[in-house]
Amino acid sequence: MQPITDFGARLPDSGGLRARGARDALESMVLALSALGVAPSTLRSATETVLDAWDNNAEAAERVSVDEVLVVSTAHLREDDREALDSGRLPDGLMVSMECEYGGLVHVDRDTLLDPSNGSGLVAAARMAADLGCAYVRFDGAGPVVEGLPVFEWT
Repeated sequence: MQPITDFGARLPDSGGLRARGARDALESMVLALSALGVAPSTLRSATETVLDAWDNNAEAAERVSVDEVLVVSTAHLREDDREALDSGRLPDGLMVSMECEYGGLVHVDRDTLLDPSNGSGLVAAARMAADLGCAYVRFDGAGPVVEGLPVFEWT
């Protein structure tokens, strides 16, 4: 019989935040209920029900492709980052997917090593997106200022 703490291995890691979040939430629930004295057989039965539902939905998810998007403020763009975004001349591993008046959507090649050491907010946001398993980063004038990314004030 599978130990209760090993059930998370059955949840596939899609590389996305939702799969990791679901696995972490289920593990936290089991640990909390276990600490409250819920019988192991009850926990095992409940987690099997959840995992069966996950498996049923996983089949449908395999038929489509869903990519996560990191949304950040355009305040994270230097002026030269904005010019690169507007012109489409981005560093290797990045490609403009959509332009708009107040930002843009950039595709991030997760296999390309992006080095944000030159201070580029565009590259730093793309690196963060890749690290989070996102295929895109959307720069939006009304988007959130994200801790850990550089912020630039334009004149």
